[in-house]
Order: sequence, then structure tokens, then C-alpha cells
Amino acid sequence: MIDNLWKLIQAIENKQILTITYYKMSRDAVKRRIKPVSIMFSEYYFYLIAYMANDEEYKSKYFRIDRIETIIENRDLFTLEKNMISMKETCVKKTSLCFLGKPSRFVLNFQDCLYRRYLTDCLLQR
Repeated sequence: MIDNLWKLIQAIENKQILTITYYKMSRDAVKRRIKPVSIMFSEYYFYLIAYMANDEEYKSKYFRIDRIETIIENRDLFTLEKNMISMKETCVKKTSLCFLGKPSRFVLNFQDCLYRRYLTDCLLQR
């Protein structure tokens, strides 16, 4: 999973479109072409927040990182529209339903500042 986290962080930094093979809750494997934008941690799991590569409405999709089987880095890069809802608002709306009790803040300590920036972004902004 660490290798997948590293690949995802690099793709987020480079705004690189990815093709992932992902196992849904039903255990069916699906391929998705995505624009990765953030990583968050909630309820014992890391989640990738992404947009489908062909979705012009920018509806965020959440993928549990431990369910991602393969990551293929495409040569295509993407940009995000300026009029999109901010990542902070998206994270707060989606994660507010994930907590069973009162949300608490914590800091994940990593030696690489790139990890720290993406893994704690949503939690530190709450």
C-alpha cells in the first residue's frame, strides 16, 4: 500500500491522469480513468479523492487505497477549473458523516513533507 500511496501523491503533485484497477465493496474489479486530487485518512483507511477523467461536472469520487490493485500512470495531464468547490469544502461535506463521535484533530508525522501535505490536508483544515 505504501507504494500505491507514493504513486498517488506523485500523480496528485504532477496533476497526472491515472488508470486504476479497483475492487468495489462487492469484490468486483473495475478500471477507472481518474484525475487524483487529494488523499485523506478516515476511520482506519486512506482514501483517494478523485474526479473521473471524462466528468466535466467534477463530482468527487472516493476510493479506498487498500482496494486499488494497479495504478497505470498516463502521459495526460489535467488542470482543475477555478470555479470548482474547494477541496476543504468537499472534504468537510464528505467526512462529516464518517465520524461516529466528536471529530478530533491529530497530526500524522512523516519525514517527507510531500506526504504530510497531502495526507493531513483535510484534517488540519477542519
